[in-house]
Amino acid sequence: MFTANGVAMHPGNDGRFSVVRFTAPKDGNYVLDTTFTHIHSCALHSGVYIVYNNLTLWEIGLAGPGDSKSFKTTDSITVRANEPIDFIVGVGLDNSFACDMTLARVDIHLLENQIELLDQSDLYWPVLLIIAEVK
Repeated sequence: MFTANGVAMHPGNDGRFSVVRFTAPKDGNYVLDTTFTHIHSCALHSGVYIVYNNLTLWEIGLAGPGDSKSFKTTDSITVRANEPIDFIVGVGLDNSFACDMTLARVDIHLLENQIELLDQSDLYWPVLLIIAEVK
């Protein structure tokens, strides 16, 4: 059920959002490839968001079991070391948290020609997780 680089997310019963945060390990230009998928068989509506530096890069609703939406950057995003990119799941149009379990699959790549690398492993990070609730 869960894919590589995937994490299940669910909003709280008090309206809190579920957040997965990537924190850039170094300055550079990053590309994102993200898919959010409802995984509850009773799923109705969820809101999903990608936020960088308090700027919403992407916002969309999921509706119904198995609904899946993807976001991929067409250009890179310049990110400084220690700046976060947040992947968020909240309640959707129905304003209900019930059955909102959502799988987030996140791939983040640092573009090679932007910095000097110590080794090839610096090019790719599956999502680095810091789970938090935001009110």
